[in-house]
Amino acid sequence: MLYKTESSEKEPLYSVEGQWTEAFTIREGKKSGKVVDTWDPKTNKPAVLDVAPIEDQDELESRRAWQKVAQAIYRGDLDETAYYKGLIENQQREMRKKEKEDGVEWQRRYFSQTENDPTFEKLGNEIGETLEPEKTNGVWRWDEEKAKRAKAPFSTQNNK
Repeated sequence: MLYKTESSEKEPLYSVEGQWTEAFTIREGKKSGKVVDTWDPKTNKPAVLDVAPIEDQDELESRRAWQKVAQAIYRGDLDETAYYKGLIENQQREMRKKEKEDGVEWQRRYFSQTENDPTFEKLGNEIGETLEPEKTNGVWRWDEEKAKRAKAPFSTQNNK
């Protein structure tokens, strides 16, 4: 069951019954409430992921950039995991430092900043949460137009 976070009331906002590996039903309030949604993994197969081979990816694409970290995690090598993760993080810090020195702000390739988010506001109102853009460096939404214009290689496009 899902409850309001800052409420002494024990009235659930939603309840879920079933099994995540089978089918489950989400209801408003208690288990006898109105059905909000149902989900059945047998009828909701995951979409096939279409990803370019690592060697064809841009050096900053996640799977290529984090490949050595993922391999080290898979092998259980925590020292190597930390080493490669540190390399990536330091490279990112250097990129941000250079951008700051050059007076350039990183241009997000797929997201745009917005003042509000109606979906968050609707859901947040139900549990007493509000947007706090100053704590999250803004509110970001997927931008379909930006995504359509994005072309590889990304790391050589002068951050536009």
